[in-house]
Amino acid sequence: DPATTEIYTLSLHDALPISEKDGGVSESVGSTLFKMGNSYHYMGDHENAVNFCLQALAVYTEIHGSNSIHPKIAKILNNLGTFYEDLKRFDDAETYHFKALAVYQQIPGADEDVARVLKNIAYCFMISNQSLKALEYYHKALKLYPTLEDTPHNREEHVIVIKLLGSTYSNMERYDEAEQYYRKAIDAAQSQNPELYQLIIDIYMLMKQMYEKTGCVVMAEECYRNATRAHEEEIFAQNPQAFLNMWLSSFTVTSTTGSNSD
Repeated sequence: DPATTEIYTLSLHDALPISEKDGGVSESVGSTLFKMGNSYHYMGDHENAVNFCLQALAVYTEIHGSNSIHPKIAKILNNLGTFYEDLKRFDDAETYHFKALAVYQQIPGADEDVARVLKNIAYCFMISNQSLKALEYYHKALKLYPTLEDTPHNREEHVIVIKLLGSTYSNMERYDEAEQYYRKAIDAAQSQNPELYQLIIDIYMLMKQMYEKTGCVVMAEECYRNATRAHEEEIFAQNPQAFLNMWLSSFTVTSTTGSNSD
């Protein structure tokens, strides 16, 4: 909720002077600055997001040292990479994502974070039209996910990486490989319990666009039908009564408009 986020950000501004009373350089100051950066990001103010995260980074670096292997520093570095992407400053984004990766790779048990940053690096390359580099880092992330703890979040992230590989191949007009990874992503999403319906719908719509681009109208229509079916299944899974009401409403409209009188 943008209004709630704005109120939260204002409260952080109010809290910052209190945090600074203990000398100006402390974990509480760094944490508040970092939260402010994230809040501005969610509000769409990317310049302030970068500004406050850089201040947070300076605080944590002063406390822990410029070469510190600290998870909070790695998290700030990774977020800075994302915020620079929002500003389309891709060189800066790559720099901070790679700095985050270097820190996380030295922290025991941080494999999930390493996989996430590899995905972020790949995405940065993808949106800056460096598709070959994007493929390299998506594949690196893809190798890691099966080794991570089997949690719903990690399984979903795994599916997202497969989907993004499909999108990267599609951007490169390597459509056979794109289709292969899109279908792998759908299979993986459908195997979850509950199924990842929003991802399934998204992938089918991406495939529809790809088939339209290549003139495969029949396949595009099939993907659209599959996306529609997945949406209906999602409604049923979340609220069977709502699905029944929707189906009855559709049946009523069809019944009352199915024939025309002279």
